[in-house]
Amino acid sequence: MEDVFSYHTSSGNIGFWYSKGDSVMRGKEFHTYHEILYIHRARGALYTETRQFKLASDMLILIPKETFHSFVFENEREYTRCRIALPESERFSELCQACMEGVQVFFVPSDGICALFSEMTGAFSADFDKFYSESDRVLLLESVLIRLLLALKREKPCPNPEKEDSDRALIAAALAFIGENYTKDINVESVASALYVSRSKLSHSFAAKLGISVHRYILDKRLLQAHLMIKNGSTPGEACAATGFGDYSSFYRHYRNRYGHMPSERADKL
Repeated sequence: MEDVFSYHTSSGNIGFWYSKGDSVMRGKEFHTYHEILYIHRARGALYTETRQFKLASDMLILIPKETFHSFVFENEREYTRCRIALPESERFSELCQACMEGVQVFFVPSDGICALFSEMTGAFSADFDKFYSESDRVLLLESVLIRLLLALKREKPCPNPEKEDSDRALIAAALAFIGENYTKDINVESVASALYVSRSKLSHSFAAKLGISVHRYILDKRLLQAHLMIKNGSTPGEACAATGFGDYSSFYRHYRNRYGHMPSERADKL
């Protein structure tokens, strides 16, 4: 198998990947779909709004839709994973509601769950291609997903072994302030002022604990909310005005960079 690779197929709007190497999701810390990651190999850290996790082999990560997360790798070329992107749907709504309760990390998944991801990697192998069609691959991967979600209904993650530190209180306060005020004209200076800390202190703590700048977090949160408003029928102008962007040209540029299409092009894409 190649040193760096990426295999992908889809079933409707559900995406399945088996990849090694640089992540194409860099810069996309908020998603409009649920994400399931099984890490075969990685060194680095996962940052969420409330926790920090050290990455390890054979780790399972569940990331609900519209939830901030950021990965920082020591060597991204060795990052090997199975990934499932699962949009909200009536078919899986009950199972997703049961499984996707905040970011969850399984440091030691059960043998049964590990076996399911072995099936998933096998579906992208040359041996599979010798005997089965693309339709067969999709059926197998759908089966893996259904059995995985059913297994996750009864499994709970172990506590995070990483110790929390005092900066977490500052980050929590910053996130709460941004969540309440991102529709207004705020920036790193105004957030720091509201929390009675220096700009440099907030910026350093934010980057150290979340792996992203304050500015980038505010921008991504605004873009996600604008994207959801447009999908739900608002005009781009209404979404721009309601999510704290100072002018439409700035909103248009950032939106197109983030989602790959103009705000006026309503698209239900991953």
